[in-house]
Amino acid sequence: MFSEPPINIVPGQLTDSEITFDQSLHFPCDEKLKRLEPGDYDFGVRASHLTLQPQQADDLALDVHVDVAEISGSETFLHVHHERFPLVLHLAGIHQFSVNQPLKVYFPTHQLYAFDKQGHTVHIPARQGGAAHG
Repeated sequence: MFSEPPINIVPGQLTDSEITFDQSLHFPCDEKLKRLEPGDYDFGVRASHLTLQPQQADDLALDVHVDVAEISGSETFLHVHHERFPLVLHLAGIHQFSVNQPLKVYFPTHQLYAFDKQGHTVHIPARQGGAAHG
């Protein structure tokens, strides 16, 4: 199964207790991620899980700028960039944004996938209301 748009991939590092995307973007990792060996990983988050409003206490607020808002029927694919990586949000409804408009995007740290440097999936987040995988 392929996602449309593709999953967002952010390079980062895993320590014994946290994930960091750079010196200022770091957050505690969940217990299942703590089982992985510390090191460099690519972390993935689905476009539909990124939001413009916080949804849970562990959402990481990211300052981004708009690249383009792509309206497709009754939904919007919002392409943004952080200073270190691009992201795509899949938003229900039609939304208008200006190019280079600053926004705050909320990144759900509990919804992270982890991939090793060979591209193998090493962690899948727990399903909403279901059992964890990975």
